[in-house]
Amino acid sequence: MSNPTHKAECSAEDAFKWTNNQCIFASGSPFPRMRVQFGDQKEEVDIVPAQGNNAYIFPGVALGVIASRATRVPDDMFLLSAEVLSGLVTDDMLSKGTVYPPIREIRNVSFEIAVRVAAECYRIGIASEVEPKDIRALIQRTQYHHKHHQPYSDAAFDNLEEHFMSNDEFVQ
Repeated sequence: MSNPTHKAECSAEDAFKWTNNQCIFASGSPFPRMRVQFGDQKEEVDIVPAQGNNAYIFPGVALGVIASRATRVPDDMFLLSAEVLSGLVTDDMLSKGTVYPPIREIRNVSFEIAVRVAAECYRIGIASEVEPKDIRALIQRTQYHHKHHQPYSDAAFDNLEEHFMSNDEFVQ
């Protein structure tokens, strides 16, 4: 759907209404929490319509490519990343209309995608870094974490993540 929200072709509410709650919905635009009755469920459930954007795929692809020092990024890496991402969505999430992991899990999502991307780079011979025995450890060493770099970590931001992750408006 088009961004920003006011230019979207339809709202999440419209998509669910027009499909009798049978759609799989994700948009580049945020839409408010809503109540939906899925399939054979007796009661409506609260959902936050999924917001899909580059934050779920590109950081993990980049991390895997950087860690393995791949010489190029074949298009198949994006399909592989989408498969990893879909594997991180549980049946419980799907039953609640969620098609992406919660954004609070984005570091883990990027990590898991990067592990698979790096492994694939080694498998197809485009990595220029010597293949490690433990790809997960390589990715862990390569993944940036602002709290490990004190000059860039301000104590004033320590509770920022908890604030946003506890606010229903921002949590999927």
